[in-house]
Amino acid sequence: MKLNQISCSLMYLLLAWIMVDDLSFVIVSYITGLFIAYELNRVIYKKTISGSIVNGSALAGIALLMGFVGVENSVAFFVSMMLLASLLKIYQAQSERQTMQVFVLNFFTIPCLFIFSQNFFSALLVFILIGFNLALMLIHHYEFSPKEAIKNAFSKLALTIPISVLLVLFIPKLTAFWQLPAPNSAKTGLSENVDPFEISKLSESNELVFRAIFQKERNVEGPLYWRALVHDEFEGTRWNMSSLQSVSANYQASDNMYSYTIIAEPSHLKWLYALDKMTTKQDLVAINVFGLPYRKRPVSSAFEYKVYNVLDTQDNSISRWQYRQNIQLPGDLNPQARALAEQFDKQSTDTAQFIDLLRNYIIEQGFTYTLNPPISQSNNKIDEFLFNNKAGFCGHFASTVAMMMRSVGIPARLVSGYLGGELNPENNYFSIYQYDAHAWLEYYVPNQGWLELDPTAWVSPERLNGSLSQHSQLSEELKSNIGMTLMGFSDVALVNWLRLQLEAFDYQWTRWVLNFDDQKQSSFLKSIFGEKAKMLSAIAVIIGLSLIFAFVYWVLQRSSRQPIPLPVKLLRKLQVSAYGEFNNTKTPRQIILSIQSKYPKLEAELNNFLSEFEKVRYGNKNELEELNKHYFALIKQFKNNKRD
Repeated sequence: MKLNQISCSLMYLLLAWIMVDDLSFVIVSYITGLFIAYELNRVIYKKTISGSIVNGSALAGIALLMGFVGVENSVAFFVSMMLLASLLKIYQAQSERQTMQVFVLNFFTIPCLFIFSQNFFSALLVFILIGFNLALMLIHHYEFSPKEAIKNAFSKLALTIPISVLLVLFIPKLTAFWQLPAPNSAKTGLSENVDPFEISKLSESNELVFRAIFQKERNVEGPLYWRALVHDEFEGTRWNMSSLQSVSANYQASDNMYSYTIIAEPSHLKWLYALDKMTTKQDLVAINVFGLPYRKRPVSSAFEYKVYNVLDTQDNSISRWQYRQNIQLPGDLNPQARALAEQFDKQSTDTAQFIDLLRNYIIEQGFTYTLNPPISQSNNKIDEFLFNNKAGFCGHFASTVAMMMRSVGIPARLVSGYLGGELNPENNYFSIYQYDAHAWLEYYVPNQGWLELDPTAWVSPERLNGSLSQHSQLSEELKSNIGMTLMGFSDVALVNWLRLQLEAFDYQWTRWVLNFDDQKQSSFLKSIFGEKAKMLSAIAVIIGLSLIFAFVYWVLQRSSRQPIPLPVKLLRKLQVSAYGEFNNTKTPRQIILSIQSKYPKLEAELNNFLSEFEKVRYGNKNELEELNKHYFALIKQFKNNKRD
C-alpha cells in the first residue's frame, strides 16, 4: 500500500506541475502541500489518514477551486478536481478493491494532459504514465515483482501502437458528437488589446506558437514579419484591436501553387498568422480586409492551413472615417513627444523626410534595445521613454513612432505578430516561439497605400535576422528570462543538439499525427485505392478490423493463464536451486520438508521461510520483504553447501 500511495501521488504531482500554467498555481501548490503533509504524517506518526481529515482536505480544495479557478473555467476546474480527488482517494484507500478503483480512475486522470497539450512529449509522457499505472496494478493485484510488472505492462501496451496506427489510417474520421469547452484563457502571448510597453514579457516564454513550412526548393530570405493583429485605436498606452479584424474580404490567389504552410499551435483565439497579404482555400479560414487569416472558431488544437499569394489589387485610397480613426489621439497625453513631432513636421516636406528625422533623432540620442526595459509608472509613458529612459523593447519604439505620426496627421496603426523564426534547414521550416513576439507599425501615404515600418531596425538591425534566440547581444538576457529550459542552455553544444532533435520529433508528430484530418485521410486512401477509395477502403476496414480482433483474441487467450504469484515463484526457485528441478505435485510444506531432509542444518531457516510464505500467500502482503530476505539467505546457504 505504501508503494501505491507514493507512486500514484508523485504521478499526480508531476501532472499538476506540468499543467500549472493552465490550472492554477494555488491549486497545484495545495495538492503539493497535501502530499507533503500526508507523507510526513505517515513517516513520523505512522498513522493512516482519518476520513474526517480527508473530507476536510476535499472541502478546502473545493473552496480553493471556486475561488482561484471558478466554475466558469470548466476545463481547468474539471482537471483540478480529478487530480485532487485521485490524490485523496489513494490516501483513503484501505482495501484492495478501493486501491484498484484508484488505478482505474488513473486511466482517465492521466490523459487529461491532452486537453492542454497534444505535442509529442505530452503523448510520450502519457504513454509512460499509463504503462507505469498498469505495472502498479500488476504489482498490487498479482504480486508481480517491479521488473516483471514493468516488462509485462509495456509489452502489452506496445500492442496498442500498431492497432492505433491502423485505426487512425483507415477508420473514417467523423465530427465529434460532443467536446469539452475550450479553456477560457488564451494561450497565445499576443493580446487583442495590447500594451506595447508590456510586450517584452513575452520574452520570458519559449512556448512554440506556430511552424511555417516552405517548399524545399524555395530559398526564404528575411526579415519575416508574421502579421497577426492590427490595432488602430490608441488609448494613450494601450492599442485596441481594429474593428475590421473580423470583417472578411475576398482575395484572388495569384497562382495555383501555394506559397507556404502554417501549423498553428492551440491558442484558443481565432487569429492566425501570415506574411503580408494572403489567401487560403481552407474551409474553416476566412481572410479579413487587412489580408490576414482568421479561423471561424477558436484554434483549440494544432491547425494546418496552406497560404497562397494574392494578386496585387490594392486600393490605395482611404475613407474619411478610416483617416480619422488612424490619426485619433486621446486627450493631451505625452506633450513633449507631440512637440518634437511638430518640430520634425515643420522641418520636413513629406512623410519620408519626417521618418528620416525621427530615425536620426533615435540613433543620435543613443537609444538601446533591451528585453528588460525600465518600468514606467507615468501616464506619459512615451515622453518618459523618449526623453528619459531611452531603452526599450519593440513595442516602445513602434508605439512611440506611430503616436508621433498621428500627432501630425499621418495615419498610422500598430501591428502585432512575430518576427523571424528558427530555421530547420533539413525540412525547410521555421519554428516561431513566444519570445519572437514583435510589434511594428504601418503608415499611410496617398497614392502608395499602407507601408510597413519597423523602428526596431534603427537601433538593433540584427533583430531582423532569424529568431530572437539567435541575437548575439541579447542572448544572455533571453536565457535569463526563460530560465531552466533546454533553450536556456543552448550555448552548450550537446544540449542544443538534443533540443533540436526533440523539436524535429515534435514537428513530425504534429504534422503526421495531430494534423491527420479527414482531408489528409481521403488523399491517403485515394493514393492507395485510386478512384474506388471509398468502397475499397470500407472493405479494407472490415478485413483489417477482423484481423486485428482475431490477433488481439489470440494474444489474450495466450496470456489468459493466471500469473504465478511472487511467493510461489520464490518457492519454485528454491526447490530448483536445491534439487535442480521443480516438482509441482507437492504442497509447499512437502517441498520444504524434502529440502530439510537434504539440508538438515537449515531446518530453522526453512521453517521461517515457510512461515513467511504462508503469511504472504494468504493475505499479509506486508511480510513480502521478510520472505525475500529468507529466500536470498537460503540461496546463499545452498551455494555454500555445494562448494563444501
